[in-house]
Amino acid sequence: YFNYADTRIVIVGKQEVFLPALKKSGLKVKTFDAYARPVTATTSAVAVNKSAAEIISAYLAAIGGEAELKKITSIVQTADFEIQGQKLTATMKLLFPNLESSEISMNGTSVMKEVFNGNSGFQSQMGQKKEITGEELAQKKAKKGLFDQLYYTGNKLEVAGTTKIGQADAYIVHVTPPAGKKVTEYYDVKTGYLLKEEKSIKSNGTDITQITEYSDYRKVGNVLLPYKINQSIQTPAGNQDFVINVKDIQVNSGIKPSDFI
Repeated sequence: YFNYADTRIVIVGKQEVFLPALKKSGLKVKTFDAYARPVTATTSAVAVNKSAAEIISAYLAAIGGEAELKKITSIVQTADFEIQGQKLTATMKLLFPNLESSEISMNGTSVMKEVFNGNSGFQSQMGQKKEITGEELAQKKAKKGLFDQLYYTGNKLEVAGTTKIGQADAYIVHVTPPAGKKVTEYYDVKTGYLLKEEKSIKSNGTDITQITEYSDYRKVGNVLLPYKINQSIQTPAGNQDFVINVKDIQVNSGIKPSDFI
């Protein structure tokens, strides 16, 4: 038996998922970081002194500059991650302007694959194959290049203040394309790096919220790319969180459109 006044509820996960509801409950809520250090505030005291366009420009400059980024026509990444204790490997390929593929393997056997050839695509898992349709297909078709921020002309950009992402102060930028859903991006005030991205899509009739955090930026050729990616997929059926540790990145490695079939 537990006395109400002596009860402590411990929740581990991404606080943006459950913190709003906890605060509405009237319970006293304390938050801690990944190292059990108390987090006293989730807002940043840093003032917004840049426009959205200036923040985006600073990010592009921080990771190598527009000229160098435009020279990159393909990216191939290999990575490791775990889901429910299962160790998996992933190979992700991107080819300018919007071709993409990802394949996940376990013990050398492919268990999941997604391919988009610029016009159509599919997802396959455990022998089941589905065509990419609807909103998800439209978003993939609308992609103009390998680095979205190079092509934000025509999008509505809005600075929505600052916040804390881990220990870093970050600008909050809302990006709304002419015919698409709003994406929220968080840029490090100090380094200019993209730290986090939040977006929603509808896939196979299901609303999915995808939260991605980027860190461990390293030099690849003449640009900087993240080698650690924290991914949170939120659906009505539940949430799935995993950390992708990138092992290798190759740019302009000679992949062809025929690799995306």
